[in-house]
Amino acid sequence: MADVLQSVIVAIGPVAKKRDVVITRRFDMDVPLVVTDEAALQKIVMNLVSNAVKFSPDDGEVVVVMEPAQDGGVGIAVLDRGPGISEADRCRIFERFAQATEGTKGSTGGVGLGLYVSATLAEALGAKLEVAAREGGGSIFRLCVPSEPLG
Repeated sequence: MADVLQSVIVAIGPVAKKRDVVITRRFDMDVPLVVTDEAALQKIVMNLVSNAVKFSPDDGEVVVVMEPAQDGGVGIAVLDRGPGISEADRCRIFERFAQATEGTKGSTGGVGLGLYVSATLAEALGAKLEVAAREGGGSIFRLCVPSEPLG
């Protein structure tokens, strides 16, 4: 799991560096072994970290967390200090072609498929993808990956 997360951080590093966004990792290495589709997991995390960098202010910070999940799987969280996502938008951003409407207009490109694809892949893996507001501003995306694949 740590290797997948680290490969995403390295891949997005040049984009973050151009905007002086620091990507910090907080990995608890005492997580269970996860049997899952590595490519699908990497696509989900790539989208979450990429979005966090895209919506972070210049000189901002994105934090990628890996820790044991309460259900015995692995929890991954991506935290940013961007404009945040309103409660109304949090209810719909995982839908196809949906985008946050507040605080992000005109600031980025995209058609609203990234989070839809991520949610669809997470569901296929038996994982759970959620978003929450971050205290003090920004967003937290949480992915809980079960240790065993769907049977």
